[in-house]
Amino acid sequence: MTLHLISAKRLAKRLSAGEVTAQEQAFYLSAGFILWLLPGYLLIVPAPNVQAWSIPLGLWFYELGTLVVVYVFGILYCLARCHVEPQKNFLVDFSCLYVPVSLTTLVVGWGAYHVYASLFPALLQKFDFSAPPRALEFIYSARFYDLMRFFAVVSVSFFSLERTGRFMATVSRLRQLVIEEADPAASPP
Repeated sequence: MTLHLISAKRLAKRLSAGEVTAQEQAFYLSAGFILWLLPGYLLIVPAPNVQAWSIPLGLWFYELGTLVVVYVFGILYCLARCHVEPQKNFLVDFSCLYVPVSLTTLVVGWGAYHVYASLFPALLQKFDFSAPPRALEFIYSARFYDLMRFFAVVSVSFFSLERTGRFMATVSRLRQLVIEEADPAASPP
């Protein structure tokens, strides 16, 4: 079993050549579900701060609505990028490519968030502020902290789907090349 958990390019080449076995496809599908469960259960994704917002229903409600829109349009975007027999290839390509793309996007997105949320405050504690600058009070307020969490959640989801769609277009291009090489008469005019 050859798995590409980080390299979506290698996986795209194998998908276009039809080399990903059913067992590997099942593994990628399982890994995709687990990959998105881990950040929440390992507390990498902090819970929203419900008390920080006076807006109706809190920021978490707007986060939910934004994520629904991102996922619906993101899946449709990925489907539109699957040009060669989407009825046959879409679910396989999506479920397989979503794993390496999500893994790298989650690491970068939540890594950047935790640099903001943990590393910068630790570095700032080394300075002696008799009166902290107003910008620091704002940047590390509960509301701004929660707003950055909102942007991290939405951005990681958005970029995972956008990048998956780009790799699906690559797989379709490679598949089309394989079809054209096998039957030159099948190439579009």
